[in-house]
Amino acid sequence: MNKKQYNNVIENTLKHEQSAQTDDSLATARAIFDNMGVALPQGDMKTVYETIKTDNYMGWKSCTMQEAQEAADNGTAAIGISEDRIVVLSANDEEQSVAQTTSVILLDEETLEDAVSSLVFYQYSNMRSCGDQYGATWSSLDAAMNYYGTDYTYTYCGGYYNYYYTFSDGSRMYFRVA
Repeated sequence: MNKKQYNNVIENTLKHEQSAQTDDSLATARAIFDNMGVALPQGDMKTVYETIKTDNYMGWKSCTMQEAQEAADNGTAAIGISEDRIVVLSANDEEQSVAQTTSVILLDEETLEDAVSSLVFYQYSNMRSCGDQYGATWSSLDAAMNYYGTDYTYTYCGGYYNYYYTFSDGSRMYFRVA
């Protein structure tokens, strides 16, 4: 996704999703990322923060504030998060800009330091390396389901449906269907 598409998803989510039209920053982030196909942990704000900060949750990786803004500018999901707040970073794009809210910000020279000083920044690395982590490529979903079962999660990227199956111990098996 490029930065125009990224900002378009944010903008349309803010306009059309009821859950994004509140002061609840987590509900807003969930609505935006649901529309992008990006996973956020379940739970309240503190649980989401604690899970993401492990640097081991479904592609979320810690980064600097500048790296987070660069990721957003390249169409990759990026956030600032603390125990009580999450903000989605919008891309810096004059043609497809997004109105800043308490839940969506653009990090630029006009951003007040107080507004971001308590936040830790993350980018969603799975959006950049679409499918790189996937092992087997199956010719049909039926063949994959016969092998892995039907309890799986998927995204569509780069002409493939990318899936993962989570085992009871929390480990995952990644596969794709062409």
